[in-house]
Amino acid sequence: AGDQKTHAEYLRIKGSAYFLRGLYYFFLTNLWGAPYQAATAGSDLAVPVKTDSAIKPGGFTRNTVEEAYEQIISDLKIAAECLQPIEKDNKLYANAAAAELLLARVYLYQCNWTEARTWANKVIEKVSNVTFRMYDLNQASKSTYQKEFRDAGWCEYIFCTGYSHTTMALVNVNFKISDSFYNNYAENDLRKSLWITDRKKNSVTWKAFYYLTTSAAFTPMSFKLPEAYLIEAEAAAMEDDWTSATAALRKIRENRIETGMEDIAYESFTGQELIDFIRAERRRELAFSGHRWFDLRRYAVLPKYPL
Repeated sequence: AGDQKTHAEYLRIKGSAYFLRGLYYFFLTNLWGAPYQAATAGSDLAVPVKTDSAIKPGGFTRNTVEEAYEQIISDLKIAAECLQPIEKDNKLYANAAAAELLLARVYLYQCNWTEARTWANKVIEKVSNVTFRMYDLNQASKSTYQKEFRDAGWCEYIFCTGYSHTTMALVNVNFKISDSFYNNYAENDLRKSLWITDRKKNSVTWKAFYYLTTSAAFTPMSFKLPEAYLIEAEAAAMEDDWTSATAALRKIRENRIETGMEDIAYESFTGQELIDFIRAERRRELAFSGHRWFDLRRYAVLPKYPL
């Protein structure tokens, strides 16, 4: 029994290390490297990829975007094999679903739609009605949302990294939600009333994102179930599988739009119209979670439906 426990701990540590290295290289590559394009990824430069601890003379040279992505994918696949399923009460540690979701995101950025869907659906298949599921905002009210989110909304989380009260306060004070972004939410969209709040300081009032001021779990590196549905929706639409794309969207919308008040016939959308709607939904659902800039970069170089 002791040997089994030791081996399990070894796999947890190994899997966590590979997951975090894959996560950090993903962010570094997309911050400092060119957006992924299959035709030029072999020559476009990313960041130096260092996989050993040795200190060597001569400094570092930048690896290509293709090499960086290969390393990221390799690390995340090892992590997914080593790590255990998501736990209900402790999502501050890496788990298999987090590695699978990040793999889905990586393949989405590579325009490998089939693999993106495969890995996203590995996450979706883990959904249960109790411990891991979408949280229906129709259950919440403005006055009780904070408590209800921390008790019930936790069910959407897969992995989150910790946070700083100071950082969150600075973000809230310095960033005002623009009118154009605020109006991206319809009046029947419960995210508009529950996720966005009025803030006031020195007689100045502005609209701020609720999570940034009240949710200890929210950080730009938080992994949540809705992203898996959005990846499935986008990748399916890119494969002209309109039915699957709209089914994935419905999983989000039915938990975000006021019951009985859906007024957009998105289930009849196809082509550019559906792609545009998915992108708008992605902007609404993943607001302030570190996706928008990376999305704009990749939309600009897509071989199909470029922005």
